[in-house]
Amino acid sequence: MKMRKSDLLRKPGEANPKRFARHINMVTKVTELTYVEINEQVELTSQSPVLNQRAMLLGRSLMQTEDELIRDMLATTAFVLYCTDGVSGDTPTELTLSDVQGVVKRLLGFDAKTVVESISASKNFGTAPIPNAFIGMAHTDLLTSLENMHGFLPTHQYASQKVIDTSEWGTVGRVRFLLSSRGSISPSSSGLAKDIYNTIIAGMEAYTTISLANANAKFIYHDSRLAGGPLEQNSTGGWKMSFGQAITNDAWICNLKSTLLA
Repeated sequence: MKMRKSDLLRKPGEANPKRFARHINMVTKVTELTYVEINEQVELTSQSPVLNQRAMLLGRSLMQTEDELIRDMLATTAFVLYCTDGVSGDTPTELTLSDVQGVVKRLLGFDAKTVVESISASKNFGTAPIPNAFIGMAHTDLLTSLENMHGFLPTHQYASQKVIDTSEWGTVGRVRFLLSSRGSISPSSSGLAKDIYNTIIAGMEAYTTISLANANAKFIYHDSRLAGGPLEQNSTGGWKMSFGQAITNDAWICNLKSTLLA
């Protein structure tokens, strides 16, 4: 951050009446990599194309790693609310409709914009229109809490099936929830020493990821002639990536903390 002359002249601990509060979002630059080594005996004795299978697993590993890094960054947002309207007796309580509505009210109060557009009504029986909504990212352990919540609408009852993410489970009010087994958890952190589940509810442009022009994700394969050593016995395949990530506005992304109802 560039310092002004007035700041340099100010004595340590002395207030500067002309200096206004400012919000600075830190960008984290990360480099991740993973690779596998395949011996020639595997290639000679296996009936299936081993490298093709490993390439698919490596691709999945790359995407999951990126998701986990972004997840951990989002959980550090300064906008944190605790569920209080449940009946579990824990701190925080289980997830409830009023807690979700409270987050939406706060986001709208900070002028956050919804992420996904509305889905118009259709003539299909048992379906319903969906309003424009924020996105909620939660752990799969919260599935039961969501399904038992008053007003929850599962994805198969959406009036249209054309704009649904594969991880989307349903909607509650103005939040459409995406579930993942890699959702954010704070182990043994509740008042009763239970796991706390961090549900990230985000508005438009609340965070960003930054591609680095010369270090985008790439798959690297070295055949046995290059990586196999003196006897050319091994080949390798792997990936590496570098990228930046940042919360651009803490007021537009909330960490709603909850527990599970036993």
